[in-house]
Amino acid sequence: MPAKKRSAKKSKSKSRSTAYKFSVHVKKPKGSKLSSKKSSRSSSKKSSSKSMKKMSWVGCVAKARKELGVKGFVAIKKGTPLYNRAKELYEGGK
Repeated sequence: MPAKKRSAKKSKSKSRSTAYKFSVHVKKPKGSKLSSKKSSRSSSKKSSSKSMKKMSWVGCVAKARKELGVKGFVAIKKGTPLYNRAKELYEGGK
């Protein structure tokens, strides 16, 4: 039986291997799942701006509690002195 001829057609060589592309565009933080660098960057920007507001509101409420001498559980409802003072601090700090 004669040996088969190899085709002269060469497969296109990839400039980068898929493993390389994968490693460039993906990151794995310690103790976390894989995510793309692009999505990770955008979500961290969004969450940092949101969390700063949340933290500042919580800080303002804590400061208001200290100023008013509130101890224990107190609901922060609109119209209460605690809410009003926290809102003043929050809006003044912007």
